[in-house]
Amino acid sequence: MARAKRAVSSYKQFVNEAKQRLVANDYRELCEINRVGINNKAYLVNSRIVSGEELYGYYKKIVELMFAGIEYGALGRLIDEELYASLTDAERERYVLAISRLYRDLKEEYIKQSQKSLLN
Repeated sequence: MARAKRAVSSYKQFVNEAKQRLVANDYRELCEINRVGINNKAYLVNSRIVSGEELYGYYKKIVELMFAGIEYGALGRLIDEELYASLTDAERERYVLAISRLYRDLKEEYIKQSQKSLLN
């Protein structure tokens, strides 16, 4: 009998990403993630854990929005429209709340990092 393919767990995904970095010898983004200090946080978005690389992607988007002066409507720019369209009303509400928590925390982290760099 053929085995059914299972979804890759977040741990396996994390290990695969680490292996790819080892093979490619690419640690620049990981060093930046650690410098910013967002690697030690875990977020659950749409019933799955956001990886460090995805978290850093959100962080970069938030920084871009902050530089552009966009504060209103920032959540709408962080939401994946295809995923959002496929969710039920209750799932949409949980998804928006998770993205808003992620936005708030990463924005606070950015402000803290920028204040720290101003003091140095």
